[in-house]
Amino acid sequence: MSLRWFKFLRLNPAVRDELRIFIQPHQLVLSRIKRRLTKEVVVKQIIPVNSTLTDSNAGSKIVGNQYSYDDIWQPAIYTLRQTLHNTQWQNTDAHIALSSHFCRYAVIPWNENLANAAERQAYLHHCFAIAYGEPAKLWDIRLNPGGYGQTSLASGISTALLGAVQAAFQDAHMSIKYIYPHLMIAMNELRQDISRKAANDSFWIVTLEQGRLCLGLIENNQWRSLKSHATEDDLSVQLEALIQRETIMTGIDAIHWPILAYWVESGEFDTISSLPGRKISTVPLHHSQADRKPIPSILRWV
Repeated sequence: MSLRWFKFLRLNPAVRDELRIFIQPHQLVLSRIKRRLTKEVVVKQIIPVNSTLTDSNAGSKIVGNQYSYDDIWQPAIYTLRQTLHNTQWQNTDAHIALSSHFCRYAVIPWNENLANAAERQAYLHHCFAIAYGEPAKLWDIRLNPGGYGQTSLASGISTALLGAVQAAFQDAHMSIKYIYPHLMIAMNELRQDISRKAANDSFWIVTLEQGRLCLGLIENNQWRSLKSHATEDDLSVQLEALIQRETIMTGIDAIHWPILAYWVESGEFDTISSLPGRKISTVPLHHSQADRKPIPSILRWV
């Protein structure tokens, strides 16, 4: 059996390479991964994004010198469209991770009165409308359900962004296998870290990328809160203030709970690794890591 499997992997042209793309406002990270007996990164490239270039600058909403949330993705997708025509990325199955700059999150309370999928979807959109207002009506929202009686985690992105990503791949005659929030990669790695260390089942989670910080609170393995924030100059001061605020808002005495921190770009956020009086475990990882675990399917847009 193992020999036949080996021959299939080596000779069958249907086993295509995997293309991992991490889309951020300031850059794209692309990695081509060979899928044979083991996975191996064979090509990796970081491509800067020119924030002044889009497919339709005239239609973009500008707030001061910045794009609004609904349009902040446009320069990155313009760069993606140009990049995909490079032959080194062709004939692959694409796994696309979206920056938390482009995603919005909500912790969904348990509701035992929901009788069917339509009611659950309506409740999900209602929760997002409460959290984010009218713009949430234009988002594609996905749910990662918890256990019976437990909270769930949901994420949403602009339907225009989703359509633009799909159109970019169609234009390049390429296929998309998965689209998901980069936060899910972080969560997978943090869960593994928790399992290895037999850590407490109540803790704070911090995920960091350039310009964006997500802070989550988990109590007894259940989500209690998850918020996304623009980063400030002093991350340690900002994080302390956010933890204190969430402790008050949730009513949970979590001020001294341990912190699990994950960052995308190593070395950029070392300032939070030594907050006075706090136990912090850091899990640095790059999107291109070949042996990364799969993403929960329910939180994928494709």
